Amino acid sequence: MRNKITRLVFFLLVSLHAAAQIEHVEPLNWWVGMKNQNLQLMIHGNNVGETVPSINFAGVTIKKINKADSKNYLFLDLLISKNTKPGVFTIHFKKDGNAI
Repeated sequence: MRNKITRLVFFLLVSLHAAAQIEHVEPLNWWVGMKNQNLQLMIHGNNVGETVPSINFAGVTIKKINKADSKNYLFLDLLISKNTKPGVFTIHFKKDGNAI
């Protein structure tokens, strides 16, 4: 029983560490219906440049992933369609095929 609890605590700590790798995103917010449908996000986090991002939100498409010289930065060129509904979406990151 104690071994299972130890493994669970270890798993939770590893999960929290992985989730906490993103330190900063710019811009923090934007809105649908902007005149220019293109948006570039700057993402800063530990080794984020070594990941592959994806977004699953109707009307939001990743057009291009731009890696920086530093592996701690990633720039995403997004297209926000005119029909996109307001809401919050998550950017999922994978490294070597595994979600982080």
